[in-house]
Amino acid sequence: LMEDLSARRAAAETRPRLDIALQRTALVRQFPLFSEFDDRALKRLGRALEPRYVNAGDVVIRKDSATKSVFFIASGAVELRSAGQTWRLGRGEMFGQMAVLMRKSPRAEASAIAPTTLLVLDEERFRRLLDRSKALREAVRASAEKRGIDPSSLLPGAG
Repeated sequence: LMEDLSARRAAAETRPRLDIALQRTALVRQFPLFSEFDDRALKRLGRALEPRYVNAGDVVIRKDSATKSVFFIASGAVELRSAGQTWRLGRGEMFGQMAVLMRKSPRAEASAIAPTTLLVLDEERFRRLLDRSKALREAVRASAEKRGIDPSSLLPGAG
């Protein structure tokens, strides 16, 4: 009886393997930024994005460290802090694009303020995506303006 209980308990406590690969396209589809993409492009983007899980309090980007990636928030929330200002970002938003496009170390530090699932895109793929996506260019432009950065310094023809 005790062996049977132990076996049942072990089976009940065994966690299933987390497989986000099957869900990446669905996660990408939830971003308004990618609404103009067809199914094939969404699948390709889903394969390019790397999932990263962070807990509340974890630092995602350190101030003045090299950043070669852009982060898309699939769930959770992130806080950016720079020069005494704070921005809170949630599902469907991105960060890290300013450091990538300006080719500078980030001036902001990004920390998770809740358990967060991020989808990470490397700089080269982000730049290619930016060339193809008007919605993404508009999001970058709006983000730059919100932070007091001239969009024309980031995007050719954005002035």
